[in-house]
Amino acid sequence: MTLTNTLKVTSCSGGKLFDVIGIEGDYFAIETAKGLRKFHRSKFQPIDPRLAISHVNGRVEVDLDKIDLNYCSSIPTPQWTPTESARPQYEQLTKIYLDIETDGLESAKGRIFMVGLMNEDGKKIVITDPDEKVLLTKTIAILKTKKPDCLIGHNLFVFDLPFVMMRCAKHGIKHPFNYGKYDSRITSSSVNGQPIEFRSIYWDGVNILDTYQQIAVWDKAAAVLERYDLKSSVIALRLRDNRRLELDHKEIKAYWDKGDLATIEEYLNYDLDDTKLLGDFLLPVVYAQLDYVPNINFQKLAIASPAKKAQQIHEKLLGTSAVTDEKVKFTGGTVALLKPGLHCRVAKIDVSSMYPAIMLRFGLCSRKDTENLFLGVLQYMRAERLRLKALAKLGDKAAGFQQEALKILVNGSFGFFGTGFYSWNDYEAAALITAYGRKILSLMVEVVESHEGNVIEIDSDGVFFSHTDPHTVSNAVADALPTGIEIELELINYGMYVPKAKNYVLVSPQGKMSVKGIFRKRNRYPLEKEFPIEYIRLYFTQDKQAAEDYYHRVRQSIVDRSIPVKELTVTRKIAKNATTLVNLGIGEIGERVSYWITKGQAYHKKTGKPNKPVPIPTKNEDYWSEHYVNAIDKIYNLIVSSDNITDKQRIELGISKEVVDRDFGGIEVNSIG
Repeated sequence: MTLTNTLKVTSCSGGKLFDVIGIEGDYFAIETAKGLRKFHRSKFQPIDPRLAISHVNGRVEVDLDKIDLNYCSSIPTPQWTPTESARPQYEQLTKIYLDIETDGLESAKGRIFMVGLMNEDGKKIVITDPDEKVLLTKTIAILKTKKPDCLIGHNLFVFDLPFVMMRCAKHGIKHPFNYGKYDSRITSSSVNGQPIEFRSIYWDGVNILDTYQQIAVWDKAAAVLERYDLKSSVIALRLRDNRRLELDHKEIKAYWDKGDLATIEEYLNYDLDDTKLLGDFLLPVVYAQLDYVPNINFQKLAIASPAKKAQQIHEKLLGTSAVTDEKVKFTGGTVALLKPGLHCRVAKIDVSSMYPAIMLRFGLCSRKDTENLFLGVLQYMRAERLRLKALAKLGDKAAGFQQEALKILVNGSFGFFGTGFYSWNDYEAAALITAYGRKILSLMVEVVESHEGNVIEIDSDGVFFSHTDPHTVSNAVADALPTGIEIELELINYGMYVPKAKNYVLVSPQGKMSVKGIFRKRNRYPLEKEFPIEYIRLYFTQDKQAAEDYYHRVRQSIVDRSIPVKELTVTRKIAKNATTLVNLGIGEIGERVSYWITKGQAYHKKTGKPNKPVPIPTKNEDYWSEHYVNAIDKIYNLIVSSDNITDKQRIELGISKEVVDRDFGGIEVNSIG
């Protein structure tokens, strides 16, 4: 008999609730007033999970004790297949890649020196003229004549097209572009922690696509890039092997003033090539989603949220008659750091596409979708993705784009139910899906701990843990989970440093590093980013003494000023609210600048007496060594104070060399604050 403590059933006759103690074949073992008895399962039905829901103070609450991991919906998942599309392949679309070179960022005051246009075959037209009106007249004439399926550029909506439109208006030149009525917000993107907001621009019959927006959308999930400018993105993604010419606006103007158009054109051609490289990497995946998301064009799909895409699918299946649920709160997925610090022999068990799997396993979708039609679409997309993924592994590039498109649609389907303003949403369904997720994770933790695993972090759809035999633990977890909920053993024998939830450094057995959270944060100086990662790499790939030696070398190089100042230099774009940098003469709003920290003096507002020294941004004076030493000390102390690796494990892993105490060079070590 298989023991269970998760299944609750009701009798088919009287609706009375029972706990199933065990299962043997087609029989349930149930504790009754007359003792433990066996009954055929046909006499019972699992309890409907929606009976576990209550509404309390504007929240949807789910009683986890009343939902069963053995529940199966009585409504079968319908079959669905997409209709055949006459739409051309992405490679068949006509395209123009656009880039402009100007004397600055302000279109009202500046001018355009050069315009580059390139088609899908890489053929270029470069337009330049001392008279900007002549240049723009030629550019608009070519665009109207060619009128491609797609106009593609990098930061097209914020810079290139608004600049062209402003300069055309200045010269009285008619153009085909029009601003949208309202600002658009790309919720699936993140730049400095915020979604991109912009004013859309339209050209009748042409899809305008911005690779800057698309790389920000892509990287919100991928989390591998530090910057989204064209040059950095292409190099980081290894779409270009070699470095290229880079010019800023001041340098472009200087070359123009000297009459050196060849250098500007060389830079422009690089920009066009890189825009195509980035577009060919990103846009086929977006375009492939049109096979499943109906009644939307390429341009609008490119900035659509996962919820918008799901709503379009629902409307095609079910119409537009549903009434939007009012927004309520509900508990999301489990994220918990149980044991912060340094760990060895780390593994991770991840639930494959957890929320879509839960939706299909337990029949969860909008209650307004009474026949579970959306689940038929979801089931098809999951199966088709697996088929295409297998083809992609064999080298089928088109299949690779298509499976990535389906991955986006499948994994984005859950969030729709808990999003306001969409008529087929359902906050109860969203709450149930996350509740099942929490229950599954709780069971996984229970199994890991029962096998003497050390659970480190619970991360929405998976569990980090340390164990000498992760395969055995993973197999036990798989056996405990219900049919349809599948897991992957993603990591084996990794080193890990995790100071807070969802922020970590991982070191593979081969020494490969991966980071998440604060370790990817932009607007930090190189040493601040590199020091904790390199310390942890040395700790796990060599030994603790090597890591300590590295720390002391870095610290001493700051004290004796032998470290290059570029290692302490922040490079960032000055935001609209960064008036301090402007007032200090570092740069202007919108300009990309570099600076480091020097020692400044603050004074009491009333008495005028000097307070403690304060950090001041500079690009001329010497850096403040104490400031940087204290910053490195703080990072170091946080790491070493949370070392969970035992002496025995160090010996087994070969990282056990004795650590020698070092002198701190006469500078006070700040405590961790």
